[in-house]
Amino acid sequence: MENCTFPEALKLLANKLGIAVPEKEKTKAELEREKQAKQVIAANELATRFFRPV
Repeated sequence: MENCTFPEALKLLANKLGIAVPEKEKTKAELEREKQAKQVIAANELATRFFRPV
């Protein structure tokens, strides 16, 4: 309904109910993986716009 991931949905619900959700520190590997995933998504979006039929 909110178009978000499961962890994001948990945080939204917890915030609505006033429940504190502890944050886990991300490792360097996790941060690098997120960075690479964002780059791949950006490249795919660019390719989609380039190859979209007019």
